[in-house]
Amino acid sequence: MAQHILQVIGTAIYSRLSNDAGVTSIIQNNGIWLGAAVSKTEVSVPYVVFNWMAGGELNDSPKPAFDVQILVDAISDDLGECMSLANAIRTALLEQEPLYSDGYKAYAPITAIDPYMERIMVEGIQFWRIGTIYRFRGIQE
Repeated sequence: MAQHILQVIGTAIYSRLSNDAGVTSIIQNNGIWLGAAVSKTEVSVPYVVFNWMAGGELNDSPKPAFDVQILVDAISDDLGECMSLANAIRTALLEQEPLYSDGYKAYAPITAIDPYMERIMVEGIQFWRIGTIYRFRGIQE
């Protein structure tokens, strides 16, 4: 997938989540970033990570377009907190149209696919990871 499209989508996700009161009230200043990692020593919990899963640029469109699936995870060492963060992420992403950069506009609403929850042990400490794959579709105006 073109790095440019990932940057367009990543910027939209980061902007939406970092400006959403429901998300920021839970994560405080802990962070939202691209990449999938759980670490007890590097960052404070809870936090949000997102990563490309599938899709890319569309070749059958007369204008530059994309159809991409991004995994967005809530990470915490507390299950209740992790569930609250995952719900805040879902609300933030699904209830508003994404604001893409570089002249891209959504041509379909964001949809949520395959939510999951798992318990992870890192260096003897338990973390919870609750994520959903979100589908983002855009076209350049």
